[in-house]
Amino acid sequence: MGEAPELAAGGGPDDVFEQVSAVVLAVSSQLSVRDVLGKIVRAARSLAGARYAALGVPGEGGTFAEFVVDGLTAKEQAAIGPLPRQHGMLAVMLREGKPLRLADIRKDPRFWGWPAAHPELTDVLGVPIRRR
Repeated sequence: MGEAPELAAGGGPDDVFEQVSAVVLAVSSQLSVRDVLGKIVRAARSLAGARYAALGVPGEGGTFAEFVVDGLTAKEQAAIGPLPRQHGMLAVMLREGKPLRLADIRKDPRFWGWPAAHPELTDVLGVPIRRR
């Protein structure tokens, strides 16, 4: 399977469209849902110039059927523990269905905190992606 092209943040509109097009072509060649989600997360992190990115697919009973992270090593992910549940800011995004942009997530009254090994985050951009 081919690798998604490396994306550069800060380009002009034509550059961004070209980069997104390259990602769509790379994603369409993938067979596994997890591989596709991984490419999307890597591309989003690169385009946003973010240190970390994650994409969660809601599952049954307040869980996530898939939760793909980019920017952490496998060891760091293992130290954090099990996949998150649909609570705190993740639940806010799912329930409200609109983008969430915070300069400091820790100052929002809906923030519950995170596991001990979770990286400290401040500014956060969350965008729910809905089908239909």
